[in-house]
Amino acid sequence: MRRLVGTLLGLLVLAIAVVAPALLPDGAGGEASEPTTIEGYRATYDVGADGVLRVTEDLSVRFPDADRHGIFRFFDRALDGDPARRVGLRDVRVTLDGGRTPVEVSDDGHGRRTLVRIGDPDRYLDAGVHRFVLSYVVPDALVPGADLPDGAGPARTGFVWDVVAGGFAQRIEAAEITVRLPAAPAGRVGCAVGAGASDGCTATTDGTTVRVRTAELAPRTPVTLAVGLDVPTPDAARLPWSAPFDRVLGTRPWLVPVLLLLAALAFVVGRLQARRNDEVAPGFGLAYAPPAGLGPAQAAMVLREEVGAEQLLASLMHAAEHGVVDLRRDEAGWTATNLAAPEGWADLDEVTRGLQALFPGEGTTWRIERDDVASGQRLKAGLTAFESDVERWSEEQGLLVDSRLSILGGLAVLAAALLAGANIVLNPFSLTLLSAVPGAFAVGGAPLILVRGATTRRTPAGRQVWSQVGGFERILATDSAEARFDFAARRDLWTAYLPWAVAFGCADAWARKYRVAVGSEPPAPSYATGWYGGWAASSLSSTLASDFSSAVSSAVGAYEATQSSSSGGGFGGGGGGGGGGGSW
Repeated sequence: MRRLVGTLLGLLVLAIAVVAPALLPDGAGGEASEPTTIEGYRATYDVGADGVLRVTEDLSVRFPDADRHGIFRFFDRALDGDPARRVGLRDVRVTLDGGRTPVEVSDDGHGRRTLVRIGDPDRYLDAGVHRFVLSYVVPDALVPGADLPDGAGPARTGFVWDVVAGGFAQRIEAAEITVRLPAAPAGRVGCAVGAGASDGCTATTDGTTVRVRTAELAPRTPVTLAVGLDVPTPDAARLPWSAPFDRVLGTRPWLVPVLLLLAALAFVVGRLQARRNDEVAPGFGLAYAPPAGLGPAQAAMVLREEVGAEQLLASLMHAAEHGVVDLRRDEAGWTATNLAAPEGWADLDEVTRGLQALFPGEGTTWRIERDDVASGQRLKAGLTAFESDVERWSEEQGLLVDSRLSILGGLAVLAAALLAGANIVLNPFSLTLLSAVPGAFAVGGAPLILVRGATTRRTPAGRQVWSQVGGFERILATDSAEARFDFAARRDLWTAYLPWAVAFGCADAWARKYRVAVGSEPPAPSYATGWYGGWAASSLSSTLASDFSSAVSSAVGAYEATQSSSSGGGFGGGGGGGGGGGSW
């Protein structure tokens, strides 16, 4: 169940990460000041019956200082009135003061705009007025008549365009627009100044020609023209999603199901790789005692292939049960005191004997105090050494070995996760859905890097010990009548095996077994008199073991906290032609 929940959460996080770029601002435009001024803006729009739009823009731009290379223009590919449509740009030609000049045309905003940068990057323009003439072609400029704003129809077809783009960062002193249509306007010609406006300018009509003149326009003020035409609407490519999702899904609809299918296959491959690493459990026959010579941490390592704070507590309790450690708890944390010389530890298992390194010498103490930096530093080192001792023991005894196939699989999962993340952040192909393929593989194979012990396998000897330890855990954890202990004959069994129950995470069940068999609450261990209280009567797993783990996390977290602290434009107005410009 935990793995299923983890997988579902992983897929949800992946889906959110892939879709997130569509929900973020695209970074176009801005409110940066622009030193240049457009003293005159003249544009001619020739609209063909096939929907092809040919445009010539003539800009007289005043540069107050000789600190700019030229100007830039960007063109939105989305139509505000028709989210499914995209418009392109081709055949861009530019002159500067009647002569040729370098021009760079590129994608911007992950394909949402076309950016045209005009000017020589190796030199600055002289201060004064410079004339820029741009010509370009836009296919599919006509829209269905239903997309016309109120008052500009009805008509079969419409031309809705920002004849002065709303993203110009400069102030425009005067604008003169000429639009040549394939047919005379059908109904009133709408002309609006400002984003979302419905009026503000007047268009004059002469047959199939429409002219618009404006007074001074503030920066980022669009002029939108809406004309109905009694001509057939040309066919135009449409996408089943709005423009913000282009950076997620791209502009090729057929590619979306292909990538989703590949992602599903990648998830299956990752899941199968992870499942290949799962070991089939042997039979767990009933065992009324732990395997000889093993301590609770060693047994937990063979059983779960991982150890941590709870197994460290179990080892301290095991040592305390044998009288070599005094273990005490208070509100601030835990204190362990070494009560014996090294020879006093001789009868304990190898890993438990290794705890002497935490408090060497008889009478020395080891303090675990919540939110204490010094305690956390010692604890982090001690816990790391403890885990290393257990892992080294399992390898030296030939119980666990590294699985090369699992290690390679884990590296592949990590590489896939990094690749998916890099594509989402950088989005070099303007297609974050591409990350779903390596991302799905990473989610499916995540147990190879997230599950402790995923890169190891038990040897035949390890499986034999696993069977014995699993049988003992079954005895401690099960409530069945066949797995009863004779507590009346050996009342010390409860405290003797309590460290093992803590290490296995089944202390509650072990307490319940005692209650059922004896009819009273389990007694406090001899080393816990005075602080054990009524924990056995409530919930051992959520009190004793979790309290120790909480103290460990708090102290280590306090220490780690000290370590980490030391270390041009805008959108267009009502229809097509959105974009703008500025100087650079």
